[in-house]
Amino acid sequence: MLKENKKNECYGCSMTGVRRAVAFTKEAVVIFHSPQSCSQVIREKDSNTIRQSISLSENTVPVIATNISSEDVIFGAHKKLEECLKYVAQIYAPEYIVVGNSCVAGIIGDDVTNIAKKVSKEIGLPVFTVPCFGFMNGGYEEGLLSVARQLIEYYVRPLPEKFKEVTLIGIVDKNRNYEYLFIKEILNEWGFKINCIFPGEAKLGEIKRIGSSSACILCSKYNMVNNPYQKIAAIIEEKIKRPILNVADPIGYEKALIWIKEIGAGLKLEEKIIARTKEALNEKFIMLFEDYRKYFSNKRAIIYVRKLPELTIDLTWFLEIIDNTGIEVIGISFAENISVSAIEGFTAAQNLSKLTILTETDYNNFEDISDYVFTLRMDSQCKKDDIPIPYVSPPFGIRGIGEFLDKILKVEMKKRHRGRNEKLLF
Repeated sequence: MLKENKKNECYGCSMTGVRRAVAFTKEAVVIFHSPQSCSQVIREKDSNTIRQSISLSENTVPVIATNISSEDVIFGAHKKLEECLKYVAQIYAPEYIVVGNSCVAGIIGDDVTNIAKKVSKEIGLPVFTVPCFGFMNGGYEEGLLSVARQLIEYYVRPLPEKFKEVTLIGIVDKNRNYEYLFIKEILNEWGFKINCIFPGEAKLGEIKRIGSSSACILCSKYNMVNNPYQKIAAIIEEKIKRPILNVADPIGYEKALIWIKEIGAGLKLEEKIIARTKEALNEKFIMLFEDYRKYFSNKRAIIYVRKLPELTIDLTWFLEIIDNTGIEVIGISFAENISVSAIEGFTAAQNLSKLTILTETDYNNFEDISDYVFTLRMDSQCKKDDIPIPYVSPPFGIRGIGEFLDKILKVEMKKRHRGRNEKLLF
């Protein structure tokens, strides 16, 4: 059985979680029972989190606000919610409606659940509500989890197993996402199709087919934002009685090979098929590192931490890649406002305790001791050629690692170009 993650929950406005549960489907409509300003903030904020390059109006779920006013705070906004539900049913003709509640809706005490039940019967559509109001109770995690749970309860049924089809559970998406591309490539090689990414990406027909999946793969577990997805996976496992494959994310080199081994075993593939896939990927990694090693061998680098990450992260992949390219990390520098105890905790957790602790002055004069600076939490006070470590969206597979190495190579080429120009001047 999949065990529920007991780490710290991810907090934030529950309306963000509600929207995220159906973010990339036009079959639904999200109604925010909120002032107009709340809905606009959620739309703008979440667009950065999902993908800055995605057009909200064209590619994501429609979001409508009931526009609670100061007058509604006194007399209640239940009529606005009723009218909005009927309007959405008539204009958008969705398969179902999801309602998220603002703090204001909770303060004025609107009985959102009963209003939704009443209107649902009138319009003949499922209306899913959540037991939380903005930041007041439950937050982001409860908003997302509540919607996903209701979608599972309403639409998912145990079905005869569909040959070689899996469902992904987690926060991967199909838009320029190397995690998804890596998983899809490996599964395709094994003859498996991806039914959907649930929640968030799944269309209604795909949600109904979850029950026929050979297995579900839990993805994107590298920070605490994934906590609700682990709980969603447990609900699905209990509902359809199919295995949830919960293995380390294929970040970097070694974990990619481990992922192939464990997922392949979970899908009951023959050992020779798994071994062949691992061998082929390993050869690609070796060739990739050889291509870049000719530029990076005998180079030195330092790590600069401007601010400690707020999310739980793992830099194993970074150290592994740097080691395979021949770059020597000679030390780590922290901003002066980071305490000694915080530094000790961070270096121990990231297996960086053996590195020399450098001063911020060493970072400011890094050219005297190193060729590159790799930076966490890069901002305007960092140097122009600092190379950010992408700990929020770490690299997956050959494509992801190659893209990260290209960033280092770009800095190296700039340095060589500047050096050539300096020689020409003299």
